[in-house]
Amino acid sequence: MNPIDLAGLTLLHFVWQGTLIGAATAVLLQLLRRRSPQARYTAACVALVLMLAAPAVTAFTLSRSTPVSLYAASPVAARSLGAAAPA
Repeated sequence: MNPIDLAGLTLLHFVWQGTLIGAATAVLLQLLRRRSPQARYTAACVALVLMLAAPAVTAFTLSRSTPVSLYAASPVAARSLGAAAPA
């Protein structure tokens, strides 16, 4: 996978990952509203570290995966190669 595709897919995945981390943090901070400021601060810092780590882990995972060609997986390509089209 070339670096441009890797960066694009990483950013695309970070949209849902960041949303999930942010929503979970918002719920957690609501549950911690009567706790100490240190507990809320720790929860927020953990969320920021997760948001920092998520794109790095995603990029590493994507760079090690085997790319799948959309053309090769299509029924049109299967017929042109003489294979039976999936049902």
